[in-house]
Amino acid sequence: MSFSIQTAGDDPVLRNFALTLLYRHLPLTQRERQVAEMLDLVNSGNLSLQHLLVAIEHDRLLGTVLAVPRPGGAAFLWPPVVAGGDRSETVAMALLEELGRRVDAQNILFTQCLLDPSDEASRQVLHRGGMPRLTELLQLSRPLPGQRLQGNPVPFTCETYSDATHSAFVKVIDETYIDTLDCPPLAQIRSGELLLEAHRATGEFRPEACRIFRQAGRDIGVLLLAEHPDRDVWEVSYLGIVPAARGNGFGREILSLGIHSVQNSGRRRMEIAVDLANKPALQIYHSLGFTDVCRYAVHLRFLPSARS
Repeated sequence: MSFSIQTAGDDPVLRNFALTLLYRHLPLTQRERQVAEMLDLVNSGNLSLQHLLVAIEHDRLLGTVLAVPRPGGAAFLWPPVVAGGDRSETVAMALLEELGRRVDAQNILFTQCLLDPSDEASRQVLHRGGMPRLTELLQLSRPLPGQRLQGNPVPFTCETYSDATHSAFVKVIDETYIDTLDCPPLAQIRSGELLLEAHRATGEFRPEACRIFRQAGRDIGVLLLAEHPDRDVWEVSYLGIVPAARGNGFGREILSLGIHSVQNSGRRRMEIAVDLANKPALQIYHSLGFTDVCRYAVHLRFLPSARS
């Protein structure tokens, strides 16, 4: 291999060239804005480019790839972008291989990339590089306050998140993972502890918007909502029902309560993402006024020891 793989994050000039190449698919004005926004996040300490890698040959940039570690044992991947030439696949595979070594050294449980399902070229690159497509994710949205919800009152009791209830949340989340239809391979390795870690770093954390629901003293499920003032939305970060309580309409009632709790918050809409294979959840969301926005192909790479 005549080229070398280097880290570009600490070199301002190389970093700018790498980011510009990474976003070359965007129109010029949008590309410049995106690069500027990322550099602002880096300069403010809110984004790390420690895994911005480049392939270099004789001072020529051949390609780049970026993974950003996130709380909860995750990293988000921008797929390799290669300048072109007959060695494009070799360069892309080398970048992904080196990136894999680096995220494994940090014990990152999984690296995720969300692609436009029509992006066949990137799909093939990721598949050959050890990041197969596992499922498709559907993004949905509903306006706030939106339509008036109809439902039957259910005698739930609620417990909000706090340091004192943290272990109870972990226990219920772990139970809701059993036989889940939302990306089962991920649920097998990601604990409730890690999910809560990721949620607390999502948007502006609101403990009062995180609740365990019980009926007659029995755990039914959990709902985690995250507020994103910068986008003027509430996100349903997680909704899970324990196996023994499924099939009774509790998921719909819990989400209805969540919608009611934020409908007068002044935010413009509520968002949720779901595995396309989770037909029962999709039925609930559509019945509550959520409409489809876009789809993503989900590509995942797991820490090898996490799957053993």
